[in-house]
Amino acid sequence: MASYITFTGGTAQQQQAIRDAHDALTVIVPEARDLAAQRGGPFSVWFGTGSEAPVRAAYDAVATGLAGASFWYDLTDSPTILLVPAGCVLFLDYESNGVTAQVWEGFWTNYYLDRRRAGLWLAGSIVHEAVLAFASEVMDYWQVDSVDSASALAASSPTAAVRCAVNLEGYVVDLLDHQPTPHPGGG
Repeated sequence: MASYITFTGGTAQQQQAIRDAHDALTVIVPEARDLAAQRGGPFSVWFGTGSEAPVRAAYDAVATGLAGASFWYDLTDSPTILLVPAGCVLFLDYESNGVTAQVWEGFWTNYYLDRRRAGLWLAGSIVHEAVLAFASEVMDYWQVDSVDSASALAASSPTAAVRCAVNLEGYVVDLLDHQPTPHPGGG
C-alpha cells in the first residue's frame, strides 16, 4: 500500500475503491517487472520485440513511488482537462514524496455498474499516471490511447512502446485481469 493515502470528499465506497486499486498495484507492479524478463506472451503484445530493461526500470520507479509517496485524492472536484480516453485519474501535482490527484467524476457511474471492470480501469489509470510521474524515460505518445494503437506501436516501434505510458499501463491491466479474484474494486 502507498505510504499514506488521504481523501477530501468522496464516499466510503469511492475511497475504498482507490485504496483497493493501490493495494492491487503494490502487488502486480513488481510482478510485472519480474515477468518482463520472461518476454513473450503479454510482453510481446504490449512491447513487441522491445528490450525488457526500460520496462523493468519503469516498473521499479512506479513500485518505489507507490510505496514511498503520500497520495491525496481530492474527490470534491473532477479534472478540468481532457484525459486520454481510458484515463479516469489525473495527478495534478507530484513530487517524489507527495501526489495530489483527482478522479474523473463520470468514472463513478461506471464503477457502480461494473465494479470489476471499473476497478481495472481505475488501477490502470493510476499506473498510467504513476509511470509518467515516477519513471524518467516514459511519456505519452501522440494518438496512442487504446489497446489497438498501443499494439500497433509495439509492432511498428518496440523501442517507443517500452517507453509509452499506455503500453506500460496496458501490460499491468492485462496481468491484473488474469489474476484470480479479488480484483481492484472488489469482485
